[in-house]
Amino acid sequence: MFFHKFKHKIDLKQINSMKSLEQVQILKLLKTNNINSLWHFTDIRNLPLIQKLGGLRSKKFLEDNSLLGKIVTGGDTLSHV
Repeated sequence: MFFHKFKHKIDLKQINSMKSLEQVQILKLLKTNNINSLWHFTDIRNLPLIQKLGGLRSKKFLEDNSLLGKIVTGGDTLSHV
């Protein structure tokens, strides 16, 4: 298991320059709730794909791009919703 802490400072200028509505909504939610840190746990075998994609992607993105079968999942059934 690999552990990495993603820290992201939320900047309204950055939100306005983003193209993805999903990203804008997520960043606004984080800012509104004063969430400054997120924790993500993943299997070390997922790191090359995370790096290739430039970061974490949604399950829908992975499904739409036929990548879901290329990752090692963990957790329980709620983790996969």
